[in-house]
Amino acid sequence: MQQLSYEIINLDESTPNQTKVTVVLTYEEFGKMPTVEYIVKKENGTYKVAEQTISFTADGKVIYGGPI
Repeated sequence: MQQLSYEIINLDESTPNQTKVTVVLTYEEFGKMPTVEYIVKKENGTYKVAEQTISFTADGKVIYGGPI
């Protein structure tokens, strides 16, 4: 699955040292996907995307799993 592009549609910086980024991903095989949220945490002066599993169902739902 090859990602063609992404669009950041919202940033929520209301929690200190953590930003919620809402993104629309576009893949070659599937086109635009439903919006997903990533958590970016500031740790030791650098930003890291929190690991989590994101799955898409056939009916367009997003399922999140794993630690945040």
